Amino acid sequence: MQKFSYVYPLTFLIVLSILFLSSANAMECPGTKLSEAQLIDIVNKARLSNLDLPKVFEKSKTKLVMVRCLYMLQEVALPESLNKSNTFTIDPFGQLVDFSSDTKNK
Repeated sequence: MQKFSYVYPLTFLIVLSILFLSSANAMECPGTKLSEAQLIDIVNKARLSNLDLPKVFEKSKTKLVMVRCLYMLQEVALPESLNKSNTFTIDPFGQLVDFSSDTKNK
């Protein structure tokens, strides 16, 4: 009687996991890659037509994070000890799709 070996199924799962993870990291997003300056311009233009968007801080810095194919642009009020920020979500085609604010600076 032959013993069942866990080596082959385990090896198969490891190889399959590596292939899946490498393909997930190599995701290609539609549209052209947008720069931080372009994203700031998109938000500023949206502020002109949508009065519900929070106003820009007097002094701030921006942080850009990409989550899969979405851009998350965060404006942080200076000094940072104020703990005020606005976050804008922009799709790869340059459309503002969501925003949030942790302050009432309208």
